[in-house]
Amino acid sequence: MTTWILIADRGRARVFSKKQDDESWTKVTSFDFPEGRLREGEKNTDRPTTFSVGDGRSSPEPHADFRHTTAATFSKELVGYLEKARQAKSFDYLWVVAPPLFLGEFREQVPNGLSPLLKREWHKDLTKHPDSQIQGEIEQLVAHDDAK
Repeated sequence: MTTWILIADRGRARVFSKKQDDESWTKVTSFDFPEGRLREGEKNTDRPTTFSVGDGRSSPEPHADFRHTTAATFSKELVGYLEKARQAKSFDYLWVVAPPLFLGEFREQVPNGLSPLLKREWHKDLTKHPDSQIQGEIEQLVAHDDAK
């Protein structure tokens, strides 16, 4: 049995693999989504567009929250990758570690075929941790969950 661990936020992600009888972890791949690391003002520097509301008044163009939009866009890319890997039988279980906002958007993107493989998830941002510390951090999360 092989478990994949996705460590992600709105701007970067890494996937690690752990085989059931193997103590060591292997980095499978990493993703970079620079737009997800921008602040809203850095992305949209123009004034908002206005549109007519029907009675001669105008109002600012409605827009989705930038953080949710970028999280949804990046999570869709990651889910596409994970779904292809699932179909290729590259892993049996999936664990996800991500900040709450990203994790929520990620969950909305997960298709029915991938959903049963999602066995653990944690609301935590480990994306800035070096690869060498990830295994220890995840083992602590697992130990904490197993102690409950």
